Amino acid sequence: MGDDGELTFYEVCRELINLDFYQGREFSFGDEEIYKCANQEIIIGDHQSPIAISVNHHIETTVA
Repeated sequence: MGDDGELTFYEVCRELINLDFYQGREFSFGDEEIYKCANQEIIIGDHQSPIAISVNHHIETTVA
């Protein structure tokens, strides 16, 4: 990903896991991936990875 998009996504994930409504990495696939992103355990190499994570229902709830 260009233009620091990967770093921005890592930062967003770090913020999310520190919020009270984050229900933990075991809650769903997306939450596990958010946790891994927050700790930079996975590489976000293209725009499809954040999209796959973001469509998870928990992210939709978080955004709402």
